Amino acid sequence: MSRTGVGENHLAYHLSALLALHLFASNNNCPIPQFLLIEEPTQVYFPSEKAYHEADGTVQKTDADADLVAVRRLFELLLNFTKKDVPGFQLIVTEHANLRYQWFQDSLVEQPWTKPPALVPEEWP
Repeated sequence: MSRTGVGENHLAYHLSALLALHLFASNNNCPIPQFLLIEEPTQVYFPSEKAYHEADGTVQKTDADADLVAVRRLFELLLNFTKKDVPGFQLIVTEHANLRYQWFQDSLVEQPWTKPPALVPEEWP
């Protein structure tokens, strides 16, 4: 993996391997849990604080960058995996990016967090 290039390649290889494993398990009735937790997969596309700020939940700002095409394709792949490849598979994705597409908005379990609310209240030390 260390010689495969940029972070986008690492993400693609890891996701491909994990999704392939779960697809194999589902097709062969293997007893592994049908869920996967992915934390910030778009970090390879938005590595800077400025880029995160631009993708922090304001859907109007998500058409400005070529990387957003790759981000959209990534989330389409994940959605199709849960709808077509392994129906009922649960993907839990923690993410800053918030795409404006209705299919993306429909897949959100809760609205994007801003301050407030936040996971840890600001008044905590």
